[in-house]
Amino acid sequence: MVIREWLCKCPLIAILRGIKPHEVEDVFGGLLAAGVIIAEIPLNSPEPTKSIRLATDLYGSKMLIGAGTVTRAVEVAQVREAGAKLVVCPCADAAIVHEAKLHKMLSINKRSLDYLANKHISVRRIGDRGLISMVDWKRYCRVDHPQRVAG
Repeated sequence: MVIREWLCKCPLIAILRGIKPHEVEDVFGGLLAAGVIIAEIPLNSPEPTKSIRLATDLYGSKMLIGAGTVTRAVEVAQVREAGAKLVVCPCADAAIVHEAKLHKMLSINKRSLDYLANKHISVRRIGDRGLISMVDWKRYCRVDHPQRVAG
């Protein structure tokens, strides 16, 4: 499944900055119960690869779980080994994108949000973050939308 298909099911990525391994089961269980099926654990969290491994072991069959704040290509293989299927990076680093594709992982970055903004979808900026309204996202995800991303 491509990232667009996941985002069309749930146009929200939970960013679990600071989550600790002992919190994973309760937090991910709550997210799933609320219908949130995409979550990323930033690498600047305590023991991120341990938390990613726990999350994927418990919820990997029902959720897209990944690593955030990925800033170096070498980190892609590390988080993949922990079970991550998604890489979220704050920059548009070609080496990170290449490494993610090489490992058949999904990736999203600031450039992706800029692309959507150029497709006339309202992207609200808060610092380096981009927020897309659920109404706009659902309209964009319709199969018959004229500017839908191919692939």
